[in-house]
Amino acid sequence: VGKCGETLLLYVLGEPEKRFLLLGLGDKQSLTVEKLRRAYAQVTKISRKKQLTKINLLMPLCDSISQQEVLSGISDGLFLANYAFTSLKRV
Repeated sequence: VGKCGETLLLYVLGEPEKRFLLLGLGDKQSLTVEKLRRAYAQVTKISRKKQLTKINLLMPLCDSISQQEVLSGISDGLFLANYAFTSLKRV
């Protein structure tokens, strides 16, 4: 079990996927929607840095929060970390 938000990017040979990003979520019993949001924001940051255009996700199973809350935390983290306010930016 990795610390919440800790990541490890692995490059593999002979697999359909070229890379695997392992994401630490911390202790299963102390997982919250906020921790999921912050952890999955790291996925977005690494994906942007590596210029990835597609990612596949595995959802964590958790007894302390509902699947709806898990989905909410994941989607909030992925999308909010990708937001950039550029309408007032000069070219």
